[in-house]
Parts: sequence; structure tokens; C-alpha cells
Amino acid sequence: MNSVQNKYPNPFNDSVLSTDVISRSFSPDKSKMYSTKLINTVWEAFVKFGEAKALEMSCVDRRNKKMLIESHNLTGRNILRAVEQLEYTVHPENENWYDICCNIISRTLLKHSLAIDSLRGFGYCLMVVSQGAAAKVRNAYNNVIKKTDPQTKLMGHLF
Repeated sequence: MNSVQNKYPNPFNDSVLSTDVISRSFSPDKSKMYSTKLINTVWEAFVKFGEAKALEMSCVDRRNKKMLIESHNLTGRNILRAVEQLEYTVHPENENWYDICCNIISRTLLKHSLAIDSLRGFGYCLMVVSQGAAAKVRNAYNNVIKKTDPQTKLMGHLF
């Protein structure tokens, strides 16, 4: 979970220029932390858009050992609407919650979905761009894990 919260800046994903925490709050029993972040990015494939903004909302649930993240674009919504959802949970064979910060890949399960609603004919272009971006994201997460736990030996073939 620590790796996800600290994934930017990252040399393998230089499209993210900055992240700003807009709000952070806790549930009454302090078991859940809610955060809202503004993400400032630039997409090489869509240079004419310049900088783009996205909103990321997350919930870290300590009691159920789960983290949910949902993000969506704020810029260019008349052309493209993208919603990304991530869910992190503890691996069923590993009950040690605090070790997750050190090695997020081997001790957690990740569900990832992305929904895109775009203008007709624009979808294929987005699919090609997203396939290239997926490789950058894998390298970026590997880099974060390596910084979080330098002894991790699985770099390069985690995904």
C-alpha cells in the first residue's frame, strides 16, 4: 500500500508532473482513511492537449486490509471519459498486513479495470496508446517497489 501512495514522481512514468492531496479524512472509528488527490499529467500521444488533470479518490481500510482507488479525467471530457478502478487486498496466504508495504506484488492481489467512453473512431487509437502505457506502468511500479524494498529480487518479471 505504501508503494501505491508513493508512486510519483517516478522516472519510468514521467507523464505525471505532480500530485496534490486535496483532502484527507478518517472514518469515526479511524479504521478507514479517505484521500482525494489532483493529478497533473501530460500525454505524449496527445501533445495538443498540453497538461491534463485527473482526480483520484482512495480509501484505505485497515480493518479489512483493503485499498480502493478510483480515478477519472477532468480534462478533455468532451472527447474522452476514462474511469480507472484499483483494488488491493492482502493475499489469502499472507496474513502479515505490515509486510505488504515492503513487497506489494508478492503479498497482494490487484484487480484493475479501465472504462473508456470516447468519440467514434477514437477508441482504437486509445487502445494502442494504452498498451504502450501499460508497459510503462509495470516498470514504474517495479521501480517503486525497488525503492521501498531494495532487497526484492523479482524486478523485471513481476508482471
